[in-house]
Amino acid sequence: METIYRVDRRDSSYCYPLLEPSDLEETFLQLVQQWRVETGMMSLVSKMVIHPAYQRIIGMGQPVR
Repeated sequence: METIYRVDRRDSSYCYPLLEPSDLEETFLQLVQQWRVETGMMSLVSKMVIHPAYQRIIGMGQPVR
């Protein structure tokens, strides 16, 4: 599969790969499941949000400049 990149209009030197929606959705759902299983018994939100799966979910959003 060919990787397609999106180029930022304001800074053409900045680009990032676009994932197919199905790939993105599958990755998201896997991370959600992992996060829920591994943090289900935690009561401290501060610990839940530093979990690696949660951080990867947050990182999946489009870049903010």
